[in-house]
Amino acid sequence: MALNLLFCLIGFVMLYYGAEWLVKGSSSLARRLGVTPIVIGLTVVAFGTSAPEFVVSLIFSIKDKSMIAVGNVVGSNICNIALVLGLAALFQPITSHRSVIKRNIPIMLGISLYLLLLSLDSRLGRLEGATLFGGIIVYTFFNYYVAMKQAKQGSKEMSATFETSVEEIEYVTSRQKQIVLIVVGIAGVVVGAEIVVGSAVKIMQILGVDEKFIGLTIIAFGT
Repeated sequence: MALNLLFCLIGFVMLYYGAEWLVKGSSSLARRLGVTPIVIGLTVVAFGTSAPEFVVSLIFSIKDKSMIAVGNVVGSNICNIALVLGLAALFQPITSHRSVIKRNIPIMLGISLYLLLLSLDSRLGRLEGATLFGGIIVYTFFNYYVAMKQAKQGSKEMSATFETSVEEIEYVTSRQKQIVLIVVGIAGVVVGAEIVVGSAVKIMQILGVDEKFIGLTIIAFGT
């Protein structure tokens, strides 16, 4: 049991550094190629930081442990809101842009309700998955459209947010190092995910608990 927990921890560490290197290398390469901070923030940063959850859930699904994948997604969102946001507000009161309240939170609630409706028959099919995936593509383009519209109107609130998130990432000047970081980052995420998946399944078997418990707790908290 202790050994499996150790391997699980090692896997999470690899996921963390793999995602960090992937984002750092990809964002540096994108900036070198002249991609705007808005596009980098909406694509490289947004998707790169979600790489651990994405790859872990994908591998669980391929290995026919879909309930852990669902638990990971649901549990991670619970952790983000209750744990991450809760602790952050506990240490320092948080203020947010009005656009978050007016636009993004309703979208978050809407997609959550849509997932709930899709899950009423206890099954997510390929068509339903395609609609969810299409939703993130539409949402990304929507954010880009809003950011560009605000910039043209003289309001740079949203574009400044993306620029800040990109500037906070260390810029790597060497092209070779950028590529190395991307390759090593991808490898770290994939190998780390494999280690997490293997150790989580063994922990589940030892404890005699079902898949959703592991997904909602250990996996969700770790990713």
